[in-house]
Amino acid sequence: MRMLYILGISFGSVLLGYLVKNRITDPTALSTRLKQASVMVFLPLAAISSLWSFAPASGRIALLSLLGAGSIFLGAVFAILCIRWLRMEPYRAGSFFSSSMFYNISALAAFIAFVLYGEEGFAYIQIYAIFEQPIYYTIGFPLSYAIGTQNLGFFRFTPRMLLEKKVVFFPLGAVLIGTLLRLSGIPKPGFMYQLSHILVPLITFLFGMAIGLTLKIGAIRQYRREILLLHGIKFLLVPACLIPVGILLGLGTIQTGLPLKTLVIVSFSPVAFLAAIPPALYGFDIDLANSAWLTTTVSYMVLLPAIILLAGGI
Repeated sequence: MRMLYILGISFGSVLLGYLVKNRITDPTALSTRLKQASVMVFLPLAAISSLWSFAPASGRIALLSLLGAGSIFLGAVFAILCIRWLRMEPYRAGSFFSSSMFYNISALAAFIAFVLYGEEGFAYIQIYAIFEQPIYYTIGFPLSYAIGTQNLGFFRFTPRMLLEKKVVFFPLGAVLIGTLLRLSGIPKPGFMYQLSHILVPLITFLFGMAIGLTLKIGAIRQYRREILLLHGIKFLLVPACLIPVGILLGLGTIQTGLPLKTLVIVSFSPVAFLAAIPPALYGFDIDLANSAWLTTTVSYMVLLPAIILLAGGI
């Protein structure tokens, strides 16, 4: 039943958005508003609610945030190696890079962790993903542009990049507020214990519908080589790096191993739909990004029963 619930929310929402997009005057604008509502309102509320009552059994839990950042940089490094190995043309390389670097954490992995492990699983994902949005907007976007235009000298990081993308402060602020509320000793209101059961599926549903409203399915066959490599990065290389590190850090010995179980679920995260934004902004191969999102998401769902077994067996 849990698998049917996950599939229904995740793919049902995408299908609904895809079916209604031709009946809406401006589906792109609606898609943007749905994503903004998710990132700026519902996701912070869900994060605050889960962290308010979250009592980590060890300070080592904070290391999840470093593992989350590390996974993003691993995706970037593996992408650059593949681009150089295949001598990928810039038009395609920029899209391949963002597809490899960006993960579907907040909309998919967080939802699955919540369904499997409740509010504590969701809270662990928020800690894991605390640096996700800042890295994407301040490093991922400009570096994708630099690779796609063969102008790595263009890439510069400045603090102003953070100020220009205020959306990055919402997940950071939510984690900070939730943690401060827990430390303050203020009791969590009773209604908020049920709030996450509404907000977390709603977030995934809104993200999915937003994706469906703008989804353009390209010719997947012409990207077989790139898609195969992305599957290798997302489902082999990154998990093979993260999971052993999580074991060495002792995450499996904390709270009956829940932090490690959550790490296993999130380490296999597929391509994020956000990966299609740099190609759309900079004129790169948007069909590659869309195809990468679709195929890796379907593969993740196919692999999910095995991933859950792996998480339970570690």
